Amino acid sequence: MPAIFHLNQHPPLMITTCNHDWVIPKIPTSIPAASPQPIIPQELIDIIIDYLYNDTHSLRACALVASSWSGHSQQHLFSRITLAGRPWPDKPKSRTAAELFLRLIESAPHIPSFVRHLEIIEGDIFEYDRWLGRSTPVLGRILPALTNLRTLHIDFSGVLWSDVPGIHTFFLSASKLPDLHKVTITSFPGVPSWDILFTLFEGSNVAEICLVNVTTCTLTRGSVPGSVRIPLETLSLSLESNELWRFSSSLASPSCVLQLSGLRKLRINILYSREMKVVSKLLETLHIPSLQAIEIQLEALRKQSL
Repeated sequence: MPAIFHLNQHPPLMITTCNHDWVIPKIPTSIPAASPQPIIPQELIDIIIDYLYNDTHSLRACALVASSWSGHSQQHLFSRITLAGRPWPDKPKSRTAAELFLRLIESAPHIPSFVRHLEIIEGDIFEYDRWLGRSTPVLGRILPALTNLRTLHIDFSGVLWSDVPGIHTFFLSASKLPDLHKVTITSFPGVPSWDILFTLFEGSNVAEICLVNVTTCTLTRGSVPGSVRIPLETLSLSLESNELWRFSSSLASPSCVLQLSGLRKLRINILYSREMKVVSKLLETLHIPSLQAIEIQLEALRKQSL
């Protein structure tokens, strides 16, 4: 279960603005001699904590036992972080989830190294629920500290590219993380072009990109280099038929900057029957000797036929 920094729901793990000592306990430097305690081998302690990896409440309790229990427990507690929610509208000084997390890692510099998976979720369709646009500077301060981050998932919840100031810089910052392996982008309309989006990951170690309900504005290249090489091994697409067609056309264009010479697996989620023809065109467009597997998800079509 991931640790969730959420402001308007009761999460499995919440960091408040006033007190987070129960998550990062102040452990005594030594145990009083008058209260001897049986010594448990560290290897056994680690095995117990690993067994509880998905039990947030038990991990919290372990983090409060002693220093020998705290470190490994916190590694599990903070391995998955979800930033979601908005400040309370009637509290002008209330903080976003990103601001709360930044405050935490500034007060406990060892925490960022524990984070392996980061999920960022924008608010819903109502404007007062939106928080991501105002938080990109804060996220820009958080990302460089997450040196062991493996996966990044951002759900924009329909917010336009143009309404998220600094998103270009944010993605560039993320692409510099040495261990970042997978990036998932969900519900993001108004991306300038496919070329510009993929250019943001040039020179990164990202091996898997998953695009869900992403739309672009144009087929034009814009201001991008002549060729973009990404060590991409897996590409997952769940796009509307028009956007899937646009993506196929972009790959077929002689001016396409994206090089997929190392792609091994292609996943495509088909939502409607009309997308079958588009998928056929995409497969005809791809001429990648390295491609080893093509996975086509038809679950939605199967449900429609029932």
